[in-house]
Amino acid sequence: MDFAPPSGRTRSPWRLVLGGVFVVFGVVAAVYFAFRLREVITLGLVALLLAVGLQGPVTRLHRLGVPRPLGLLIVYVGVVLGLVLAGWLLLPPVFHDLRDLAIQSPTYLQQAQEQLDRFGVKLDTPALEQLEQRVLTEVTSDPGSYVGRAVSILNFTFGVLGGLLTALLVLVLSIFIVTEGPAFRAHLLSLLPPDKQAQWAAITDRIALKIQGWMIGTVLLGLSVGGIIVVSLLLLRMPYAFLLGFIAGLGEFIPMIGPIISAVPAVTIAAFHSWGLFLLVLVLYIVVQQVENYVLVPRIMGSAVDLPGLVVLVAFLLGSELAGVLGAILATPLAAVVQVLWLDWAVPAIRGPDGVGASQRAAGVTEKAERTRAETAAGQT
Repeated sequence: MDFAPPSGRTRSPWRLVLGGVFVVFGVVAAVYFAFRLREVITLGLVALLLAVGLQGPVTRLHRLGVPRPLGLLIVYVGVVLGLVLAGWLLLPPVFHDLRDLAIQSPTYLQQAQEQLDRFGVKLDTPALEQLEQRVLTEVTSDPGSYVGRAVSILNFTFGVLGGLLTALLVLVLSIFIVTEGPAFRAHLLSLLPPDKQAQWAAITDRIALKIQGWMIGTVLLGLSVGGIIVVSLLLLRMPYAFLLGFIAGLGEFIPMIGPIISAVPAVTIAAFHSWGLFLLVLVLYIVVQQVENYVLVPRIMGSAVDLPGLVVLVAFLLGSELAGVLGAILATPLAAVVQVLWLDWAVPAIRGPDGVGASQRAAGVTEKAERTRAETAAGQT
């Protein structure tokens, strides 16, 4: 029996080592630059998701005979006007409730301390008096106080301007993606083998539908849940109803634990007023959560995202660790993208064209070889 290696050119060990070093160096460099540019990458992902989400309305208008540039203008102007209208209607009562809550917060802390004293628990809050002085401070004749307030106002102003510029940058970048995205997608598809182009066209279409469904569904869920909470709290004569409803609406953007987190401040504030109000608010949030899970989500979301709970939780943990709150918000659509790539590309590639897994094919080949060997041995005898 000949155990000689098959004929052909053998690779040099040094060449293999050098190639491995270059691969490792490339991976480390990619991870390093991705970490250093994580803010830029995050903004790019936000712009990409926004562009994909708004691509659907632009395409529908184009099918109705509206020119693509005009459809793009209509969609983006509508989005901007909608945000401005929502801010004009919602932000004043929200900021009013926020100011009232800031004024009452020292009182709430004092009540919490009194309740804890009954159980012998001492809440060490040396900043309690400082908090009250900061909230209810008055202008004094100390010039330093004016300088400090001026610096605070400037920092707040620059922070707001920076946020507005970032939002404008994301909006402009998403416009370029919507405008040039189809041509770039067609170019990338043309680089693939002809038998793979239809498959990847279907994959990208399904990814776009997932992102559009998540974006539209999440916004509608946020508006629905926030509106229900505001109306219900107003009927219960609960203070800060608009602020708590706004928090509940924002909580819909954070998967799984967002609604739970948004219920904590409402239940806590209700407990400071009366135990009856505490129970009513607690029951309200539980009922709203059940209505959302069994009525709103199936009707609004449908199967747009359809991710297992474990996948959503792992994506949330990874996203929040890498990019904070924004990463937690982007975790669900990115997990949906990974799910589409896994089901529509990786799984078929592993199973092969015949739909049989690699392990099953290997077992089949081994079984066939054993059967051939047995038939050969039987023929020789």
